[in-house]
Amino acid sequence: MKIVHVVNNFDQGGAEAFVFDFLNELRQRDAVHPSVFLIRPSSHEANTQRVEKLKKNGVLVAGRSGFWGLYAFLREENPDVVHCHNLRALFLTLLVNVASFSLSRVVFTQHINFLKRKGFHLILKKYVGRYVAICREAHEDFIEFGIKEPRLIYNGVSEFESLPFPIKDKDKFNVVMIGRFQAQKGHDVFVDMVSYLKEKGHLDRFSFYLVGDGPLKSGIEEKISRLNLGEDSVHFVGNLNGARQYLKSFSALLMTSYYEGLPIVVLEAMSSKVPIVSTKAGGVPDVVNNGVQGYLVDVGDFKGLADALVDLSEVSTYREIESALSEGDFKYSMRRCVDQYLKVYSEVLQ
Repeated sequence: MKIVHVVNNFDQGGAEAFVFDFLNELRQRDAVHPSVFLIRPSSHEANTQRVEKLKKNGVLVAGRSGFWGLYAFLREENPDVVHCHNLRALFLTLLVNVASFSLSRVVFTQHINFLKRKGFHLILKKYVGRYVAICREAHEDFIEFGIKEPRLIYNGVSEFESLPFPIKDKDKFNVVMIGRFQAQKGHDVFVDMVSYLKEKGHLDRFSFYLVGDGPLKSGIEEKISRLNLGEDSVHFVGNLNGARQYLKSFSALLMTSYYEGLPIVVLEAMSSKVPIVSTKAGGVPDVVNNGVQGYLVDVGDFKGLADALVDLSEVSTYREIESALSEGDFKYSMRRCVDQYLKVYSEVLQ
């Protein structure tokens, strides 16, 4: 079975990390030949490293880009299934199918908790073999929109090694937040939360490490400085390749997002046995039980996030959460995820 995956590139991001790990796992399966087409190849370090690793592991990476590059690549490869991971990928793939009179079956995964630009899907859905949602909220949205028999497949993560992170003060409760500085991720909620912790006299017990970059970073840095929230409390790490390897160095993972699909970093934290404090964004409540693997609060509730962190920082509470994370098998392996997608590929080929 020849499977071509179509994505923008492998820059920093949860969906990109997922596709990279997915391809590496898929490559290990008998009689499956995965390849990947990058619509907009990037010179970003993360993209370059991932492309080289895929090539080294025997995954074919297309050397061209754009519509005509995809046209030529699909004509050459003649895949059984084309798996698209965003709307641009889907649109270009269906255009190629029409232009080349191709019968390649198409699978589309929506990596957030709702179907974006539904007007396009009114037309496109009839040409898609199967839609895949990654959380219950998205799955329900698909059904309500009239998508026929969408599948719900939770993301998976591969096994990874852990490395120590240079924590500045190990006596504090060290919290990591990993994500691009963009509106979706709710860094404004983070600032309000830290201000509230300071107002209540709790900030001194915490250190926050913000991993990532993006258009809103300088504004958040300026606001933290202007509010005098302290250099000892908030640390801007910047981009950190392989950030998941350092999760075990932290006391908790924090997420302040307004919306999500099923964040890979949440699954990576669970795999690393690190407690999670998050908003109830997208698929997070699907996998994190409030009070068991961590704490969940309503989207935008900065006071709730602050109170949850204070609660979690109490020794007895932390030990209960840590114990719950250590019990039972991890349910969200990449192997399980690939098994489920292989069933979808077989379905669309019937």
